[in-house]
Amino acid sequence: YRALGHEVVIVTGDKDLMQLVDDETYLLDELRAARNGLEELIDAQEVKNQLGVWPHQVVDMLALAGDSSDNIPGIAGIGKKTAVELIEEFGPLEKILEMAPLVKQNSRREKLIDGHTMALLSKKLVTIDRDVAIDCHMSDLRYDGIDQVKTRELFTELDFFRLLNDKQ
Repeated sequence: YRALGHEVVIVTGDKDLMQLVDDETYLLDELRAARNGLEELIDAQEVKNQLGVWPHQVVDMLALAGDSSDNIPGIAGIGKKTAVELIEEFGPLEKILEMAPLVKQNSRREKLIDGHTMALLSKKLVTIDRDVAIDCHMSDLRYDGIDQVKTRELFTELDFFRLLNDKQ
């Protein structure tokens, strides 16, 4: 829908979706907004502020550091801070893995070499497929208010009698 000139706002607290942020796509973390009492759209600069990388680098950072909330293993012993440092020094994951034998710190070099396969798998797991056909039109997404008949039927079926009375 960006092609139609619409801004896109993804409502989520899931950081792996930060990879989708660009000049026309933003994130809104409603839980964080409710806690802070401030509703802010997350743009590319805010992704950089929060994660230390730009949106196009999020998959590489998560492939290196992993994401336990989404069961992304990453490379054992490589955390977010180290992942950001490696991305800043070498670039994307594939380049980091290619340059691994030249990494000065012994421990870091060994982790990268040993974790090569897991890092590539992690990148594949965390990368959101952007080329998905969606059979949906803008008119299908339009909110026209509550369908009173369907709501009454559902509330009756679920025995939500107090809500039924409140609606009247």
